[in-house]
Amino acid sequence: MKNKIFITLLFVGILSLACRKKGAKPNWEIDSLLPLFETSLSIADIAGKDYVKNNPDNSVSVVFKENFYDLNIDSLVQIPDTIITEQLNIPFNMNASPGTTFYSSNETTKYNLGQVELNKAIIESGVAEIEFVSSVQEKTIITYSLPCATKNGAILELTEYVPKPPLNSSITIKKTIDLSGYTIDLRSPTFNNVNTIYTQVNAKVDPTADGPVTVGPSTILKVKNHFKDIVPYYVKGYFGKHNMAFGPEQNTFSGLQNIISGTVDLEDVIVKINIHNAFGIDAKAKITQLASINNKNSTQVNLNHTIIGNTIFINRATEINGNPPVQYTYFSELLNAQNSNTDAMLEIIPDAFLYGLNMEINPLGNVSNGNDFMFKNYPLEATLEIEVPLSFKSNTLTIQNISPINIAFNENETKLNEGSFLLFAENGFPMETQLTLELMDQNNKVLSNIPIDKGIPAAPVNTSFVVTEPAKEKIAIRLNKENTDLLYKAEKIRVKASFTTIPQSSFIKIYNHYQLKLQMVADANMHVFLK
Repeated sequence: MKNKIFITLLFVGILSLACRKKGAKPNWEIDSLLPLFETSLSIADIAGKDYVKNNPDNSVSVVFKENFYDLNIDSLVQIPDTIITEQLNIPFNMNASPGTTFYSSNETTKYNLGQVELNKAIIESGVAEIEFVSSVQEKTIITYSLPCATKNGAILELTEYVPKPPLNSSITIKKTIDLSGYTIDLRSPTFNNVNTIYTQVNAKVDPTADGPVTVGPSTILKVKNHFKDIVPYYVKGYFGKHNMAFGPEQNTFSGLQNIISGTVDLEDVIVKINIHNAFGIDAKAKITQLASINNKNSTQVNLNHTIIGNTIFINRATEINGNPPVQYTYFSELLNAQNSNTDAMLEIIPDAFLYGLNMEINPLGNVSNGNDFMFKNYPLEATLEIEVPLSFKSNTLTIQNISPINIAFNENETKLNEGSFLLFAENGFPMETQLTLELMDQNNKVLSNIPIDKGIPAAPVNTSFVVTEPAKEKIAIRLNKENTDLLYKAEKIRVKASFTTIPQSSFIKIYNHYQLKLQMVADANMHVFLK
């Protein structure tokens, strides 16, 4: 039977080719079902899969963490670039024999760090650019050292062999020392100071010199050290008493960006305000403002809770020998819909949060006697943790999803005429759903809307309000020739799904297996052209 059908089709094809006019392009007009796109919408389309948390009963929550305040080491301590210059200055001429020291200098230089009084620093990065300038008319050996800087038990020391310069001239030699990993003792040689660097210079005639050399008032011998781009990994001392104000400032919030419209009534929203302190300092904090903002519709909801405007006492961290190198101190406040208006803050579908905070550092002064400490990358930080159990009432709560269109032919080979399109839907949500479909080009520009005049019913639930099976619906869509032609230009299709809970008097809990599946096919008339 199959062979007879094949022979018949082959005969018809040969006959049609034989009867066509010379030069005409063979073509057929046929009716066909052609798949266009297939997609699904789930909880991940509301907030992104990284934010979805599965609960023990298989219901889901959406969880976000927002950092709204950071106090880092560079917020309190910044070591400025500093140039230290030491040079020969003698009022009379003297002869220096080979091997004889003719210049020796010990210098202390104190950084101006305002209220900050450092006695120790460990350098993460930075350099010392050292320049030697000499007009001594003989070979010399110059040793430059920082007895206050040590690494692996050895002090920082640089010995430079300076050749004899041309007559009536000088010679310059430049060196760069990487200061990474050096520990700097900033107490000065007497160990009773702060912010102080101690340097030494020693210059002598090279023992292999040809003979004595005269040095005097006109002799140039200079060592210049440029401490540059110093970034500490660790500092210790007293960091001063400071009052610091932050904000009010908006932080962008993208966790709910796929929700584009509609209203929602959340059963609960759990918020934790956390302050983690890794600094060896005491502090007092005061949250002056915390609000959610929807910039699209100019809506703002301020947090209503006693934490706003009240003082939070923060104890100092403890330095330990471990990883991490500190034992944090913690403050945490739990907020929910029963003790605050956290639900109202999230029900506006915010795209930003507004924060204001005052921080007082060392409110009691130098109670540590110079033992405040800070490590880089271990800050004092304030965070907002938000958990939204997905139990809610909604009215046309609209989320969107963009999918590629899979048309596996081009306009020169197969031409769609106007026809019907079939949308097959499986709604796994216990919510009535209305759909909007938009054809888009590769730049997400909307080319046309596909009209859908029929909704998708809510999935049935059992006595525990859990979906038992998805609601299935087949929707016929009629496109005119103009909209059909746009399918060739379209690269993507945007699905907007508006969910409404039924009945609206009950909170509906969402489970991790709920999803809306969509498949669209063309039940269309088309022309097929042979090359």
